[in-house]
Amino acid sequence: MILLKSYGKYSSLDLHLQHKGIFAQYQKKGIDGNGKLHQHLGYEIYLFHEGKTTFIVGDHVYSLQSGDMIFIPGQIPHISRPDPDSPYIRSVVHFMDTHIDIFPYKLLEPVLKLFPQNGLLIHWSLSERCEIEKLVSGMEAELRKNGFAAETMTAALLFELLVIAYRKVGDSFNQTVYKQLTQRELYVEQILSIINRSYKEDIDLDYLSNCININKHYMCHCFKDVTGYTISAYIQHKRMEEAKKLLQFSLKPVSYIGQCVGIGNVSHFSRRFKEYSGMTPSAYRKKYQAISGKNGSTLEKLI
Repeated sequence: MILLKSYGKYSSLDLHLQHKGIFAQYQKKGIDGNGKLHQHLGYEIYLFHEGKTTFIVGDHVYSLQSGDMIFIPGQIPHISRPDPDSPYIRSVVHFMDTHIDIFPYKLLEPVLKLFPQNGLLIHWSLSERCEIEKLVSGMEAELRKNGFAAETMTAALLFELLVIAYRKVGDSFNQTVYKQLTQRELYVEQILSIINRSYKEDIDLDYLSNCININKHYMCHCFKDVTGYTISAYIQHKRMEEAKKLLQFSLKPVSYIGQCVGIGNVSHFSRRFKEYSGMTPSAYRKKYQAISGKNGSTLEKLI
């Protein structure tokens, strides 16, 4: 089995995507994002092969089975919680829409609808999986060889996968995906929805328990059991991930970005951010904007 084990000369997936436009790994092993809540630029396609895992995307909790594929939009926090006693094998494709802009917009617009706010799950049957896996492994092989027209070939393979998925989904985009979730997982989805909506504010545990009408201690137990995080830790991780995004693409002052993610004291925000990322907000911004050449205009209008 061939694995791409690094992002080349780039220190992170985001930087790799900004320069190369696509990254693919076929039958990947190990833990995503160091086992932490994380988010990326561009789009992600995640294909689950083997093991037992709970996958959280935005407000949604998915208990995956072999053949499940999740389409994850850019900059949406997600985390995989695999059973440590089971093998954990999956394939991933990350790409920027610029990587497939060789195709007409009238074709790209519908297939990119495969990436709704909280992700989309498609299940491939055993017979369908062979074709899908061939496309993903082909992408990885092209990227590894880096031969003549490699970028065009990977774009073609990626677009073929997106079209097949779009045809499979058909008119069901607006239908509710049936998920076999436990009651505690359903509670966690409600908690995630509130956090993702209100992370900029002070979120009180009593308020959360009243919102979903369960005992506060049981609520905390459910959340930790499903996500691996305490509620307060998850909120802090969510805030830091949002701060990273704003620092990469905005020229707003650090103090203002702290306020945008719910931490008004700039010293407190800087300390928290350094504990989380290993560098100060200013150093993080300098690193990413210097390498990527971004001018900060992308997200200015969002904050």
